[in-house]
Amino acid sequence: MRQFAAFVQSSFFNKHADVIKLVAIITPFAPAFSAKQLDRKTLFAKLFAKEKFSQKKLDYVFSYTLQLLERYFTYVEFEEEHFLQNIFLMRYLRQKSLYKQYSKIQQKATLFLENDTFTDNEHYYARFLFAKEATDFYNQRYKHEIDDNIQLKSDNLDIYYFSEKLKDACEMLARIQVLKTDYRLDFIPEIIDYLTKNYAQFKDYPAIMVYFKVYQLLWFQEKNYFFELKQLIEKHITCFKEDEQRSIFVFAQNYCIKQVNKGDSAFLQELFIIYQQLLANGLLYENQQLSEWQYKNIVAVGLRLKEFVWTKQFIESQLAFLTADSAANAYDFNIASYYYSIRNYDEALQHLVNVEFTDIRYNLGAKALLLRIYYDLNESDALFALFESFKKYLTRNHLISQPKYQRHYNLVKFAQQAYKLKLEKAFVSTANFVQEKQKLQHLLESEDVSNADWLLEKVEDL
Repeated sequence: MRQFAAFVQSSFFNKHADVIKLVAIITPFAPAFSAKQLDRKTLFAKLFAKEKFSQKKLDYVFSYTLQLLERYFTYVEFEEEHFLQNIFLMRYLRQKSLYKQYSKIQQKATLFLENDTFTDNEHYYARFLFAKEATDFYNQRYKHEIDDNIQLKSDNLDIYYFSEKLKDACEMLARIQVLKTDYRLDFIPEIIDYLTKNYAQFKDYPAIMVYFKVYQLLWFQEKNYFFELKQLIEKHITCFKEDEQRSIFVFAQNYCIKQVNKGDSAFLQELFIIYQQLLANGLLYENQQLSEWQYKNIVAVGLRLKEFVWTKQFIESQLAFLTADSAANAYDFNIASYYYSIRNYDEALQHLVNVEFTDIRYNLGAKALLLRIYYDLNESDALFALFESFKKYLTRNHLISQPKYQRHYNLVKFAQQAYKLKLEKAFVSTANFVQEKQKLQHLLESEDVSNADWLLEKVEDL
């Protein structure tokens, strides 16, 4: 706010003294601006002393201030764009025919491009802008000499265009699969065909190749494209800025989750590797904080793979990166899951009772974990009571999505059948028992069931 106050005091940007005065009045109340001293009549009295209150006059001051604030935001953002500043300065110097100064700024811009550690699509857009300005410079001076900049302009525009179109197409396909919406993938078939035929020409451009492979993975859903993408990520991920690195990993991560949900447990290991890469590269965090749901998902994968030592260390070491309002709850739930996995049921229950149901995911997760504990401990009365209360919770809670409802309802239904079969084993014929067991195994393999691996293991142990 103080920087904005300094900005409005500049006569170059601001010609309205009332705006300077208004900003000086409100600055002490930043950032909430909720104090009673900021009501309109009080502000008007401070701005215009003995004048009669005029809403229209106050609105003019507000309007000028808002316009200046928007200009300030633009200025702050542009201050970070050092390369663009050079391009605009080159254009200005060219238009003024200040060629000596132009040459110096051109050298600065060239050095910036050479030292750019990223080769994402923005890098090639910058190269396109540089070549475009150089081409305009050549045309203005109209010298009869060879100049490659027009070719460079065309080449870099192609690279940027292909990369940006593929990037958008990948996002569109991902949204289509999740949101069931429609987008037009204009020119994408032509681009895919061109890149396929001219692969050798573009294979050294990660900005194109990574999204080319992501597109093929999303479109064909074939495993070979995943492993080809995995190789590209390992080789080229640092060519992209952090936000884009996260987005690329998400495409691979979502494919793994989809395969795991289809029953291909091999992709659980691939998902775990992705999480480890995200952790090693510092990509799990946004604004130095870790999402409690990312925390929970990583723990769940680690425990399913029986990576107990790694997972325990992760739970403890990453606790400090959770937000203050989510840390205790997330820790209790996940450490309870860990203790259950190593069969320390007392510790699991001790932490589980501390979990507050701040979100449906904790409620469902805690109930499912409690179900497994009671089942393993043969706590029949508690388990059958939980079966009934769990069903009622699922039926009455309308905030639970249909897929989540079905997965958890199937868990309760089939766990109840498995436990009854376990209790009845000594009282039914072997043939009848085997028939019922095989029927249950078939249902578990064909239906969408929460904690399916655990339940299958329990049925196999009957």
